Amino acid sequence: MKINELHAIVEQQSATIIDLMERVAKLESQPQRGTRNYGPKSETAMTNEIAWRIMFGDRTAAKVKDIADEFGLSRGQVYSVRGGYTFTHVKNDAFFIDADGNVIAND
Repeated sequence: MKINELHAIVEQQSATIIDLMERVAKLESQPQRGTRNYGPKSETAMTNEIAWRIMFGDRTAAKVKDIADEFGLSRGQVYSVRGGYTFTHVKNDAFFIDADGNVIAND
């Protein structure tokens, strides 16, 4: 090979590397959580009271998305409680809802 041919190959490879670096930078600047939409990340922590409302209280029939939006939780947190993976220590008789709609702990 001649020097001119080697120089052309190096320039082509250099252009390819620069293009790939730009693509990687673009992808890294826009991280994706996958192709499924799991909703926003949690803004608050799950509490025993919220878990009780989801499992036994006034939010048993509500949609997961609505519960997550209402309490600032991720959908994963709601699914975990509903599926019995987390907050298994919260029992049906642990709380009750008073006449004003407040969740009160049974002591």
